[in-house]
Amino acid sequence: MPKSTREAVYAAIWGELNYQEKWRELDKINMLPDFLTYLWKYYRKAEDTNAINLSQTQHVMRKIAALGFSAMKLFGIAWRIVPITNNSSLDSIKAAINEERKYQDNLRKSRCTGSTGGENGNTIEKNPLTIGCYLTMIRHYLTVADSSWTLNPGDDTSLADVRKITAVAVRCMEEHGAALRADEAIQCAR
Repeated sequence: MPKSTREAVYAAIWGELNYQEKWRELDKINMLPDFLTYLWKYYRKAEDTNAINLSQTQHVMRKIAALGFSAMKLFGIAWRIVPITNNSSLDSIKAAINEERKYQDNLRKSRCTGSTGGENGNTIEKNPLTIGCYLTMIRHYLTVADSSWTLNPGDDTSLADVRKITAVAVRCMEEHGAALRADEAIQCAR
């Protein structure tokens, strides 16, 4: 199973961010629901290719994570705990994602090991999540993000779900591999 370091995942996301900024301006994507719509679009694409094409799913997870970063860059970060900073720089977004990942990893450990604390031999290493598991989490948080934005004033409650979606996509790429954009892969090969 291909694995990627968190830094390799972030490198793939940065390349995608640069690409996405160009077409976002052309498509006039400037409100959080626009981002949610694109997140759904890529979720559906990943769902369609999940069992068929790992590299295509890696490509789509990179797009989902980059859209999450872009949304937080434009609309702010909904921190899990106390804000580390009030700015929306990429480093701040990365810190928020790392914080969310730490929280999700602790949940994952308890879900894997159950009340026996791993005595039954069921560990994260022995029982890694499939891409389908990650897609299920992304689908859930996308549904919640849509509902949050529709039912609450402002973007804050929905941005918390975007943070969760982004962290899930990052974890999926760590576990199943992070693919660079094709144009970046060609440059790296030179």
